[in-house]
Amino acid sequence: MSATSALGSQAPATVSFTTTLASLLEIPRHLKGEDEVRTKLKAKLELLPNAWQNRIGALLNLGRKAHERSHVVSSIPEEHQVTPLDALALCDKETRRLHYLERSLAIMCSERLDLDTGEAPVERAPHVASVFERAWSRFGRELASSEPDDWTWLAQHAGRTKTLEKVYLRRGDGAWWSFGADLDRPHRSQVGAHTTEGNRRRDNQSSGLASLANARCAERRALQRAMRSVRARMGIVSVVGETTGGAR
Repeated sequence: MSATSALGSQAPATVSFTTTLASLLEIPRHLKGEDEVRTKLKAKLELLPNAWQNRIGALLNLGRKAHERSHVVSSIPEEHQVTPLDALALCDKETRRLHYLERSLAIMCSERLDLDTGEAPVERAPHVASVFERAWSRFGRELASSEPDDWTWLAQHAGRTKTLEKVYLRRGDGAWWSFGADLDRPHRSQVGAHTTEGNRRRDNQSSGLASLANARCAERRALQRAMRSVRARMGIVSVVGETTGGAR
């Protein structure tokens, strides 16, 4: 089953699939009792068209297998070693605790797949995809297979504003990622030099993705794409798409 067939079925005209995902992710944040959360989610999921329920099930299964991914996501596996999850699995506390939906959305956003269609918004040149898209895919898999507190980040702001101009991200003691106009994998010494310079410019260094998710970003292609992926991992879905161009 292709990603397009699993995720890109026709949607009702009144509301987008992305908006529906955003509202589903909001429910546990606004309701305290587990029974109330389960009831509200079940009622909302059962009202969705079958095609959308299938999409949500496909996303949950993608997130559950995120730690096993080693390549660009181009299809949803048809076979599962365990019983595949359906949309109503989102009602289970354990499924939500393991953040299967958020993990899959991080992959989707890093791959730059439209949540409403399951497709890339532009054609990718073959050799560009082999370099930059593989890097984006790896970043998405790292986000999806890790916990938000596993990450450290260093922010570079535009002048004296609070607008994020560039961000450096690292999972544990791994290699750094950087996102500004483009994606890069800077050497540790380069990040160290930037940190020394950045401290004089009041740049911020912190741990955990939660403290980064709500940052205001400059309109830089790779930065916006990376931040959309980070926010997706935190369960924050952008209903209005950012302008990313052919973000690298």
